[in-house]
Amino acid sequence: MLENCKKNRKGFTLLELLVVVLIIGILAAIALPQYKLSVARTKFSELKSRARIIDEAIHLYYLKNDTYPTNYSALGLQFQTSDITADLMSGGARFMVSRYILGVKVNYYVYKDPLKPDLCYVYTADLSHPTNILCKQETKKAYPTCPNNSGLCYWVY
Repeated sequence: MLENCKKNRKGFTLLELLVVVLIIGILAAIALPQYKLSVARTKFSELKSRARIIDEAIHLYYLKNDTYPTNYSALGLQFQTSDITADLMSGGARFMVSRYILGVKVNYYVYKDPLKPDLCYVYTADLSHPTNILCKQETKKAYPTCPNNSGLCYWVY
């Protein structure tokens, strides 16, 4: 009779279930940071793409009018996503594109002056945050500039 119980037993033991849950937990702990970085990379790529479009529009405006635009609406650009904002500064000689990525504001500054480098501003001094990791990879710099108690870091391209 005891042999019949063992042969007809269906299901898993508690130990087997715990091992499976532990393995799934370990895999999730490994995959989650990579997933967050992948999401941040995609959003940052869209941010840079938007900056290239604005840069081209400023260049065309300059060729047509022989001056830089003084405001963003003069470019006549209409974007459908509202989570990316743009602003012209210094009479169009530089501009900024901004977006929140994983809860942290990221500003991407582009200068029309070739002597001034582009900048990636990240509004967190936490260097382990995916946005700082992303700017580190993008700029190929070892360390950012993080002014004391400012809560931000910037990476120079």
